[in-house]
Formats: sequence, C-alpha cells, structure tokens
Amino acid sequence: MTAIDRLPATDPRAALKLLSAALIKVHKAMLDTELERFGAAADPYQRLSLVTGHPDFAWLKAISDLIVSIDETRSPRRLPPPGPEDVARHAGKVAALVRPGPDSLATAEAGETAGAQARYHALVGEVTEVAVAHGVLRKVLDQLHPPAQAH
Repeated sequence: MTAIDRLPATDPRAALKLLSAALIKVHKAMLDTELERFGAAADPYQRLSLVTGHPDFAWLKAISDLIVSIDETRSPRRLPPPGPEDVARHAGKVAALVRPGPDSLATAEAGETAGAQARYHALVGEVTEVAVAHGVLRKVLDQLHPPAQAH
C-alpha cells in the first residue's frame, strides 16, 4: 500500500503535500529530459540560467507556478489552514493541465497554458520516466479530483 492509497481525505495539508510531491516528480523528469535534449550546461549556475531565461524552457513555468501555489497553500504558517476547497481548487488546476478533455483549461489562462499542456503530453508519450511520474500524478488526481463524467 502506497501513500497515495492511504490518502487522508480529511487532511487537506497531507493531500496537498501528495499532490505537490507528485507534480514535482513530473516537473523534474520533464526538466531533466529537456536539459538533456537541449545540451545541458556544464555547471548548476548555467543550468539555472538556461531554465529561468531561455525561451525553450518557458513552458515549464506553468508547472512551476502550480507547485509554488500548492506549497504556499499547504504552508504550516498559512492561516487559516487549508480546507477541502483548497485541495479541490489546486487539484482542478493540475487536472486542467494534465488531463485532456473536459478538465482542460478553457479560460483566458488556456492560451498561456496551451503550450505547456501540448509539450507536457508530448513528453508523457515520448519519455518513460515522464510517463511513470505522470501515472503517479494521475493516481493522486483520481482521488482528489475525479475526472468529469461524460453525459
């Protein structure tokens, strides 16, 4: 039994922590892949400069922003503490990025995130490590934000 299988439905901080951890693993797998394909810089400072300033990495910002938002919400210093509505909101945002179909972004944010969504799904289909991390994230999302049912 994994931590995902024991997801505490009544503990919003724990649920957000699992969501963040799963999204971080996806982000890392994608970032590592993109750095390898780009021809990663020799030292960590060059890598940081590439990731934060080069247009080929700009699409990852949508995922980075989601991680930051989730982690800010689950911070022990946050008052009031997060509630189920915070879990639903964040899980919905992640689902909008990683699930094609009815959960996909359909707002003004969609144009900004469409590139990230397309690149995300391309890497899921191309890179085993990304696909595995995506599978874990989907499992967390299925518990926190079940897919919309077709009518």
